[in-house]
Amino acid sequence: MKDMGKVKFKEGIDKYKFIADLQGPNADEVYELLGKFGYDIEFDGRSVKILTVPTKPVYFHDNEPELTVSEIEHSLEEIKKLGLEEAFGNNMSLNSLRSSFVARVEWCVNNNLPFMDQENNFLTALNTKKTFADYSTQVPLKEVKTVSDTEAMEEMDAEDRQVYNQVVESLNYLILQNPTNEYLPKIVANITKNIVGSLKRKEYRFLPLNDIVQSVMYEGIDVTPEMQELTDLILSAFPLDRTNEESRGLA
Repeated sequence: MKDMGKVKFKEGIDKYKFIADLQGPNADEVYELLGKFGYDIEFDGRSVKILTVPTKPVYFHDNEPELTVSEIEHSLEEIKKLGLEEAFGNNMSLNSLRSSFVARVEWCVNNNLPFMDQENNFLTALNTKKTFADYSTQVPLKEVKTVSDTEAMEEMDAEDRQVYNQVVESLNYLILQNPTNEYLPKIVANITKNIVGSLKRKEYRFLPLNDIVQSVMYEGIDVTPEMQELTDLILSAFPLDRTNEESRGLA
């Protein structure tokens, strides 16, 4: 990294403390990869470590092999497909760019489990195989997305994905804010499953998300009075009108 002036660091961080990280043999290649995928990262002491990765994996006992340049590229491609560049850009680290970590985030998206906390940091439960195994048991096996469900989601384009992620994020916040409500996760799972078809038809271009969510909320399930009582709570997560949605470029 010969031109240190082009590397941005977060305010208050002395970049010259990280000269060794910036001068790694693959630093330029990794930095150019980030630019290729549209990232304009302001580094800190954690994220700058991605510039130090080797070309070939190095194994440490029984742990996962060290992250490599090729794995970073693969992860960035998968993150782009998921439409989660902003989330990963704000939480970039050696761990978050592992393909296994990205796969865990994708599983959470597909199965409607929160993967970020209210401060927009990745949940620590995603960090290891063991912690994620414990965390993922919150989704009963019978409710795990099937292959056909996943394939339907893969047919969504980038615009569809952007709206889908917005819906999932809003609903996940509701679950985090209402952790003791046993009916909310069931309704949320039903919405995220049924809304895929609406998004693929681009309904969000002429209907508010509030209307789209309401139309699929109870589709295909037996609605109990307890579930019905949650209607207003769920719809409150989508207060934006069409003017605001258009200002975000979603129309």
